[in-house]
Amino acid sequence: MILDTTTQKPLVVAGADTPWPYIDVPLDQVPELRALLDRHGVRHTLDENVISWNGGPHIATISFPRGADAKPVQAILDAAH
Repeated sequence: MILDTTTQKPLVVAGADTPWPYIDVPLDQVPELRALLDRHGVRHTLDENVISWNGGPHIATISFPRGADAKPVQAILDAAH
């Protein structure tokens, strides 16, 4: 399971019930997460904009193609060490 380094909670695929699932992830974890997704052949894009609320950590969004099934992606995150 991959933990968010800022919250120490598991990373979760958001928008699972929408046409465009995504993951918000601390910027420093983007390379690790993208490598994991690539190893599993999961198509994804890194959004161009990175945000920081009130001086907090920078958060990036990794998006999945329209209609992507979030469940297999979540299973990959949950099984990762």
